Amino acid sequence: MYVQLITIHAAPHAIPQLRRLVQTQFLPKIKQETGFIAAQLMAHIDHQDTAQLIIYWESQAACERALQSGTLSGPNFNLPAVAGLKTQHQTYVVASASQH
Repeated sequence: MYVQLITIHAAPHAIPQLRRLVQTQFLPKIKQETGFIAAQLMAHIDHQDTAQLIIYWESQAACERALQSGTLSGPNFNLPAVAGLKTQHQTYVVASASQH
């Protein structure tokens, strides 16, 4: 499994706009990507100018396809539309276990 972590810095008043953008534009589009597992947007409670978008992928290839398709940077997910937004992208290989 691969995880893409996008750290987002914006003015505190822009975080609600970011949440709406993720819910209404990004999530419906990314759910259609082959290899997509899940996504979470976490808005920091103590640092209200920071959020993290965590995207889970079945493989590195699936993550790269989404990057190339424009889903993560194109008009379907126009983060620059949120004024003053700065992002940092990182991708990780994940090993995990769960107990059901």
